[in-house]
This record gives sequence, structure tokens and C-alpha cells, in this order.
Amino acid sequence: MIWTVVVTSSVPLDLYLGCYIDTTDRDLPYNTGLYSDLTPVKCIEICRVQGYIFAAAQNANSCFCGNSYGKHGKASDTDCSKACTGNSNLKCGGQWRASVYRVVTKLSQYIGCYKESSRRDLWGDKSELNGTVSAQDVCIQRCKAKGFHFAAINDYTVCNCGVSYGRYGKAVSPKDCNPKCSGGEHCSTTNANTIYRTESKIQPLARYTTVVYSIPEGSVPLLRDHVIYTETSVNNVTICLQYCELLPACVSINHNSVTMVCEMNNVTSSTGRGAARENFIYWEPMKIDHLTLPLP
Repeated sequence: MIWTVVVTSSVPLDLYLGCYIDTTDRDLPYNTGLYSDLTPVKCIEICRVQGYIFAAAQNANSCFCGNSYGKHGKASDTDCSKACTGNSNLKCGGQWRASVYRVVTKLSQYIGCYKESSRRDLWGDKSELNGTVSAQDVCIQRCKAKGFHFAAINDYTVCNCGVSYGRYGKAVSPKDCNPKCSGGEHCSTTNANTIYRTESKIQPLARYTTVVYSIPEGSVPLLRDHVIYTETSVNNVTICLQYCELLPACVSINHNSVTMVCEMNNVTSSTGRGAARENFIYWEPMKIDHLTLPLP
């Protein structure tokens, strides 16, 4: 059976695993057929639909799928230089040579492989993915439901959410985002995050009490020593305040409406050191508890 999937865009470089040798004992066993419009992305999408975790474009027009690769060894990348039938500017393997790619569940939402640190790149919600059938789908949906812009899988089974990414730059090796996670798909090592776009908008978390932010009399912005995370392009102080609500360790903010910088602090003005800083204004929360009266 030939699967009809129309996808012709170029594939992210992070998904390319290399050029590998093939024989009559197929490296990737599932042969999906020949295509007059094959591209790497189309092959990846065909294999994704069928539930495989690797895709191989071969001999310009063939697409193979499988759950492992490399049993016949690696070949030179120059052996995988045949132009794809769907786009002559792209390469689709060669004769008995396969351009192998990692399959991602959400290719349209995949961003790339980025470095991670003990001070997390994505500071928002964090949860475990143990036992999930589709780690990428679950992580993206969790982060989207809570209003975060981005989702990241780290250390095989950890899902992180955030409103930005890339504080530490792209991963040195795309292989940092190739290890298998518990759901049978591919995530990343402890040193890197596999980043996805959630297509969501930031939302404040629901609280049992009303939180009103105020500028205490005589307070000044806290020094950067107390800043745990900084976000840029935050032109509205309300968004900065919402970021603080989404980060449990944040108890106050400094916001600059001119440079649009939002700083999240781990202390308030009563315990932290502050100083006047041009265009920065300090805010901290004041909780108001609701009293529920019995019905008459």
C-alpha cells in the first residue's frame, strides 16, 4: 500500500542521523513504496503515521521505516547525494544508501535541540512522563493547557514548560536529542532539551486567594543578585506579573517598560537588597483571602 502524504518542506537538520549502508537485508525493514514527489519531510511523515521512530529516504524516490538503524554500518555523506524526486535541492540517499532521520510526532511544532543547565532553560511547569504512550504529544499538551508557549523534553522522561528557550544556545551535537524515552519516541539527554512549540498563550494560574500586586512605599528595584529568571520583549507589566505567578520560586518582579525586560526575584523588598535602576519599577504581591459566609 502507498500512503498519500503531501509534505514538501525541508527537514530540520537536528533530525538527520547520517548516511547508512543498506542491503537486501533491509536496515529499515518497512518499505512504503516509490514516490515521484519524495522529500525527507514526506518520508518522515509517512513513517510517523505508521508509528515508526526512524525514516530513511533512499535512491531519490524510496522511503523506508523502522525502529532501529545502522546494522550494516555508516556510509559517507557523499554517498547520500541523490536529488529527491520531490525537490531537486534536497538529498534523498543513494543506491543502497539511506539518508536516515529521526521521526518526531509533531514535526510542524519541532524547533530543535538546545543545551540545558542546572538552572533550567525553560523555567515553568515541570512534570514526569514515565509510562506515557507518546511523550512528545503529552508534554506539548500539558504545557499548552497551562498556557506556556514552549515544551521541552529533557533527561528522557522530564517535561518542562516555558515562555522562551535557548538561554544556553543550541546543543553542540544533535545526538544529544536522540535517546529513546519511555514512550518509545525520542527525547534528549540530561545535557539538552528537545524543544517544541505549543501554539498557546500565557495564562495565569488559578489561585485560592486573590493576588493583588502593589508597589510598596519607598521600595526600589531589587539588585540582579536576587533575579532568578529574566524574560525579554515583555512590554506589559501584567504579563510579567503572570510569569511570576507561574514560577513558584518567584515572589516579586522588576519590570522595565522601556527595554521591556521582566525580572523575576526570589525575595521581596523586605529581605532583599535594592537600588534605583533606570526605568525599572518593583512590584510585589499582596494576598487577599476570601471569606465565604454561610447561606442564610
